[in-house]
Amino acid sequence: MGVAKVMMGKLLGAFAFVLLLAHGGGAQTSPEAYRAQIGVYYRNAASLQQLGDFRAAIREYEQALQLQRHWHDQKGESLTLMAIGDVYLFRLHQPGHALEYYQQSLDLKRLIKDRKGEADVLNQMAYAHYLSGRFALARQLYEQVMELVQRKKNRYARGTALNGLGNCELAEGRPDKALAYYQKALPVRKKARHRRGVANTIYNMGRASVALGRFQDAYRYYHRALEMRRTLLDLEAQAVTLIALGRTAAQLGRLQEARSCYAEAATLGRRIKNDRVEMAGLAGAGSASLKLNEPETARQFLARALPLCQKLSRPRLEEAIRAQLGAAYYALKQYDRAIEEHRQALRLARQLKDARAVGELLFSLGQIHFDLGRRPQSLACLQRATKILEPMASPLLADVAQLLDRFQRELGQERFQQLKRDVDAHSLAYLYQATGILDWEPER
Repeated sequence: MGVAKVMMGKLLGAFAFVLLLAHGGGAQTSPEAYRAQIGVYYRNAASLQQLGDFRAAIREYEQALQLQRHWHDQKGESLTLMAIGDVYLFRLHQPGHALEYYQQSLDLKRLIKDRKGEADVLNQMAYAHYLSGRFALARQLYEQVMELVQRKKNRYARGTALNGLGNCELAEGRPDKALAYYQKALPVRKKARHRRGVANTIYNMGRASVALGRFQDAYRYYHRALEMRRTLLDLEAQAVTLIALGRTAAQLGRLQEARSCYAEAATLGRRIKNDRVEMAGLAGAGSASLKLNEPETARQFLARALPLCQKLSRPRLEEAIRAQLGAAYYALKQYDRAIEEHRQALRLARQLKDARAVGELLFSLGQIHFDLGRRPQSLACLQRATKILEPMASPLLADVAQLLDRFQRELGQERFQQLKRDVDAHSLAYLYQATGILDWEPER
């Protein structure tokens, strides 16, 4: 139905454009016909975005742009340039291309002295820089907006700029200042009746609260944001909020609720064809299931998350998912599968030079080999894990020490020392047998 609607719009648009050209391309055509044709292009672009065909949406806007330039409609042209920038920024996640169109729009806004529009474009440019990690430049642009709205009242732009300044403070590690900006932004956005903006600011207040360690406050903010985003029918924003709410619920020990939030987010992610959101939801649901001591449920969630993570080329997340998947197999007593997942995770952790993860995975492998009665391989893993984790004072060292104590109790002091001498002499061979990795550095 959606495709048919777009195709009909295209046919009507083409027919109307032919009529415009037949009557002199605009000079002899009524403003009403011109506006109607622009409306067709905009409706087509909106429908194509709903269908996920963002490049085709840009082509519709470009046709509108061509007509607006023919009519010397600089205000309309500035709006279309901004719309194209929005598609690049929010749909295609290409802030560099978005900034090119925003800059053209800004030049026109200043040329025609559209101060309100200038503030709106500056906000979008600031957000594009923020997403690119250029926080200082984003802050400068948001501050320009604040100066503009003092001269010409624009609550919408002021609320957006205050929220953006909060985002910059949070990104640079100042959550207390971020929260202060969000608290200023919230009443402004409410007065502007910017419901989506209100929901975004409440969500951001949750993020700042998490950074401040105020998880109960964050939990409440995320709940409020989720309620608003449900009424706005913004599925992607709902899914992102559910993931944040799930993470906070888990931190508060509400694991059943956390899993429900993550699972719903995964369902929404699949529905809107957003692999990143679906993967995060599945991984979170798997992690919560592990903590609930439901390894089979965890395995199912994590097994679905893994190929999405690989598709997205996120090696750090893949390492974490494989480690948890290995833990699920271990709890299910599927030891060969557990070893294989931990080995894969260990290879990734070494590639990423993540020493903490390497130490933790060696401990996990040591535990599995211990349960399988492979004492030399287990001890080799535990000794190497200890050397890696000791400099960082890892809390896992207590678990390593506990397992080593079991070694000594079961073998007795004399046999344990004999085993230790054997492992010290052949540690690289035993590490290879345990991990499947050859290139371990010799002990010093």
